[in-house]
Amino acid sequence: MRAALLVVAAAGCTHNKNITEAHEVAGETVEVEGQYGQAVTAVGVRSPEGIRFYDKANGGLVPAHEIYKVTDVSHFRGAIEGLGIGGGIGAATGVIIGLASGDDSCDPDGDCFLTFSAADKAMIGGVVLGVLGGGLGLIVGAMKGSATIYERTPSQPAVRLIGPPGSVGGVTFAF
Repeated sequence: MRAALLVVAAAGCTHNKNITEAHEVAGETVEVEGQYGQAVTAVGVRSPEGIRFYDKANGGLVPAHEIYKVTDVSHFRGAIEGLGIGGGIGAATGVIIGLASGDDSCDPDGDCFLTFSAADKAMIGGVVLGVLGGGLGLIVGAMKGSATIYERTPSQPAVRLIGPPGSVGGVTFAF
């Protein structure tokens, strides 16, 4: 049960893109991180030079050469991804449990009210647990959101032992 709660708490999708694709966030509120780790909330603004970021708290544009990473979180996309992931995991679990429980049999001397084959149980379990998993995934995905991280590509391979949120096991690799 604890492992299931850990998976639910850590669920969320992170998509990584090159910072040159950050034009996709024009008009959206994002988190902009500088090269030394300082972060500000900003709005993407189109300009003749490309996308620029307006610092909401301090007012003014964030200098482009200081931007290392831009993070955009979409709660709608997170809900859709959570629905798919949770529904898929729930359906697969229901099918496996249904098939593993085998066919029902009736005692010749007793009454049989309901009997199901393993395939019937797999179908029912897949639908029921798929709907439950999809609903849970929808809620968790909507709360956590789906992050798209636009990051400068390093000039050489790098390994960070303590990665940003969303990294696997605290380790990220950049090439």
